[in-house]
Amino acid sequence: MARANPFDRFARFYDWEHDQYLVDVDLHVGFARRFGGPVLELACGSGRLLAPLARAGFAVTGVDSSGPMLERARTRLAAEGLQATLIQQRLESLHVDGVFRSILIGLDSFALLIRREDQLAALRAARAHASHDGRLVLDLANGNLRGASEPPEELLHDLTMPDPETGRPITKFALRRPRPSEQSDELMFFYDEQDERGYLRRSMVELKLRWFTRFELELLLQAAGWRADEVYGNYDLEEFGPNSDRLIVVATPAASG
Repeated sequence: MARANPFDRFARFYDWEHDQYLVDVDLHVGFARRFGGPVLELACGSGRLLAPLARAGFAVTGVDSSGPMLERARTRLAAEGLQATLIQQRLESLHVDGVFRSILIGLDSFALLIRREDQLAALRAARAHASHDGRLVLDLANGNLRGASEPPEELLHDLTMPDPETGRPITKFALRRPRPSEQSDELMFFYDEQDERGYLRRSMVELKLRWFTRFELELLLQAAGWRADEVYGNYDLEEFGPNSDRLIVVATPAASG
């Protein structure tokens, strides 16, 4: 029996939390302008990056495994009169028509692939859909900062903001359990909101995220037919270093044979 996709329950809360997250938008639009279209976004979610890419004039295709997230993407794009091809597929078994000059996996989405075989399958599938001059952009948290000195568990008040659909406040708490030996975090997100009668309602979502070090990621890319050509440490494209917040890699298809 297939495991339920947590993002199916999480879609509305994801937009509530991330719609104002704009710091990476110029990065991806800038890369698309540099490398050219068409653009393929893997794990596109609710279209947070697809919309500005389409607005910039690119032919865009978005792939995600969650139907509810893609439905929100359709609504977002339609509200602006934007066009995009949206496909529900898992990244590990990606198969879409055409090849792409710009392929992106934004904001830690690659970290949702916990198993090594799934990571390689997704990167190989992306390679199969890249043009000869294509580029892959991966945006991840810098795993080189992580280690065994972290607390075994922490519960944080993450955010309180109004729900744009109801005007009532939503409060998010995040429980994080680091697993350094597995290079992963087990996460539980709690969303507390009042219903129309004033009663408190709690929704919970569980996720697991893998974290990657620089050279581990470069080896994964190499094994999947890519070559890591550029490595940056933040959205201003500053040089990657030991204390960089982000691990942003631009890869090109490696020569076969």
